[in-house]
Amino acid sequence: MTLYRQALDIDPDYADAMVQLADACERRYQLEEDPIWLEHGANYARRAVAVAPDLPAAQLSAGRFELANASHRKAIQHLERAIALDPLELRAYLYLAEAHEAFGEPQAAEDTMERAIRTGPDDWLTYYQIGRFYYAERSDLDRAKGYFEKVIELLPDRSVGYSALGSCLFYLGDRNGAREQLERAVGIGSDYEAHSNLATLEFYDGNLAEAAQLYERALEMDDSDFMVWVGLAEARRFGGGSAERVREAYEMAADRASRHLEVYPDDLRVLIYLASTQIQLDRQSEARSIVEGLLPDEITAPDSMFALAEIYEVLGERDNALLWIERALVAGFPLAVIEDYAAFDGLRSDPRYLRLAESSTERPADKKTGDSERGED
Repeated sequence: MTLYRQALDIDPDYADAMVQLADACERRYQLEEDPIWLEHGANYARRAVAVAPDLPAAQLSAGRFELANASHRKAIQHLERAIALDPLELRAYLYLAEAHEAFGEPQAAEDTMERAIRTGPDDWLTYYQIGRFYYAERSDLDRAKGYFEKVIELLPDRSVGYSALGSCLFYLGDRNGAREQLERAVGIGSDYEAHSNLATLEFYDGNLAEAAQLYERALEMDDSDFMVWVGLAEARRFGGGSAERVREAYEMAADRASRHLEVYPDDLRVLIYLASTQIQLDRQSEARSIVEGLLPDEITAPDSMFALAEIYEVLGERDNALLWIERALVAGFPLAVIEDYAAFDGLRSDPRYLRLAESSTERPADKKTGDSERGED
């Protein structure tokens, strides 16, 4: 960063240096989690566009930072311009699709992904990124599955495709297929996401000691994901771990979630999981404050509904817990996951839940579900 700043001292209109500084600020934020670096990065990106509006990298950088700041219309404008200047830049399509989705334009987002395929029909990363879009942004697991299968076809000796496909199959209800893919991913090498995803499968299969070990191995590789800390806490909690070690993991989860919310304070999913974590840390008042500030109509992700159901169950509000269980099932959350979740042992004996579960099995299967509760591929 010092060298790029010195370059700007020599040439104040050196747009490439501004783009590189913006990227460096983003990486520094990822390392230090100080939101000031996102602010600095956005400023460098805007300066780059101002001095070199026809530089694709400048438009891409500006679009990425506008998206991070929830300025979706501005992000769309910059990213469309980036694509016009460089039609083969895959990242511009991915960010553009995300911006359209966040702006409430799902068809435009889908059209953008179709355009993205043409940038690299034989490139595994193209299919992986598109699969991730359908998995995380659109919750269309059947479609994501096809793209992850293509990743494996193009990259059979790497774990990334097997890990992603295994996560998809788990939430599609194919536990055996998920295990086959995830064990293969872990066997290939030290893949953080593969270990985390296999840990989730072990957790729901009731193999709690194995789940805890896999979560611990994942955190040795990357300890920044609060959901993996939640997974470890619950594997220890339901597996008979000491109260001290359970609390330690929940504290780490709360810390990581709070850091995320410093930058993205309106992230509903993280707010809900932070509330869930606070309850486990005996901070009911903080949890209630978060939940009472939520607008129910804005909660559309099935996994967030699932988490809310647990919060209300722990708070002793069974009616609200069942309400959110029903909403989660209607939105496509897998009944098998609810059936295997230890925190719902009491709820599952309620006759009202039994009627909901029966109705869910009679309802036509919904292709869509949310992100993994304990990390994602």
